[in-house]
Order: sequence, then C-alpha cells, then structure tokens
Amino acid sequence: YSSRPGAPISDDTNIALRIVGANGNVGNEITVNTVTAGLQIDPKIASNGQNLFMSWWDQTTQDVRGQILTLSGAKIGNEFSIPSTTVGDAGRPRVEAFASGNYIVVWEAINADGADASNGSARGRLINSSGVAIGNEFVLNSQTSGFQGAPDVTVMPDDSFFASWFEGSSGYFRWFNSDGTPKASSEISTTFPGSQTDLIRFDDGRIAAFGIASNLHWLIIDARNGNYDGDDRANQLVS
Repeated sequence: YSSRPGAPISDDTNIALRIVGANGNVGNEITVNTVTAGLQIDPKIASNGQNLFMSWWDQTTQDVRGQILTLSGAKIGNEFSIPSTTVGDAGRPRVEAFASGNYIVVWEAINADGADASNGSARGRLINSSGVAIGNEFVLNSQTSGFQGAPDVTVMPDDSFFASWFEGSSGYFRWFNSDGTPKASSEISTTFPGSQTDLIRFDDGRIAAFGIASNLHWLIIDARNGNYDGDDRANQLVS
C-alpha cells in the first residue's frame, strides 16, 4: 500500500508492506521503495511461491519500478526500473507470476518509442525470479492509432497469458505465449464500459473480465482447450 504517515497529500509517499501470518498476526511496516523522494503510488504484488515481486508507479518521475523480496519481506537486490525505454512516461502497472517462477508486468506508456509511439500504448515485460529482465519491453496492442491504456494481465496454467486494455469505449483482449509473443489471430475487441478491466482466470480456462462505469459490468472469455481464436462472437460467452 501507499504510506504517507502524518504527512499532507503533497508530500512524499512510500510503498509499504506488512506481512500477515496464517495466525492473523500482522508484522511491522516495511518500506519497499529505495527512492523515497516524490509520489510512489499504485502498488501491485505477486508471488511465485518462493519470493514476492512488487511493482508500483513513481508518479513524480513517471516510471514503473520493481523490487524482489523474500516471503518475509526482506529485499533481494535493489529497486529497479521496469521499462527498457527511457522515452515517454510509464504508469498504472499490474503484475502476475508464472508457474516457472518468472513474472509478467504490464503498464500504460505515454509517448514512448518502439512499435507504438503514439499517445498511449499498453506495454509488457518479463522479469525472472531474481528481478532480472528477460528481453526488452513489448507492445501488447496491435492497433497503434488512438490511446491504448490501463492494461491488466492474467496467467494461464501453461504460463501463456491474457492481457487486456482499453481504447475509447472498447475493451481489448489478447493471448500471448510465455515468451511474450502473441498467439496468432488472438486479439479481440468488444464494447465494454469503464476505463480499466480486471481479469480473473478460472481453473477451467475461462477468464472473467470486470469493468466499472456507473455500474459493475462483466463478461466471460472462453479459452478452454486452446480454442480461443480471436472471434469475439465465439469466445465472449456472457456479458
């Protein structure tokens, strides 16, 4: 969580963590970020079972940061920047763990370089269990006109992953291999309210996507038996 003890909203904000034991006992607050100047907000956390990975938005420098920790909250290595490009702004991260122990981080990039250098794009990068990047960042969206942002991600049992993002009034969904390459013909779009989707994977291969406008909206994406083919009429089951 973001911690600003006894300070006004304009002052520095840190990313904090407290470990809650199985017995309900709550540990002391741990400051996760090393760079303490500015606003550190919007933290996300995932675990591969051996360690923890936290990612957050450094709103002051417009960067997405990361830190690997032990399961007890001790830092492993140093805080690091997630994007591979220093061009443009990055924020609103989401993170998930693979069964292999690696992690996937997705975020919203503005005026970054690469395959989509337009106003807004959805980006991702693979991080190994030690906090070392696996290759460079990659663009999630295939459409490069307009503003694509507010991505989310969920990992499938075989370590492939689904990513979502928004462009205008449409929600986009795309299936990727574990190395970050998109599966063929796997991107679909559908009219979906709100400006952020939350993805939850079911064990049977279906994915629930939630969006909030004036009300909570949801739909189910079907990827059972690997039959997802980018046809929203075949794969969007219920909305």
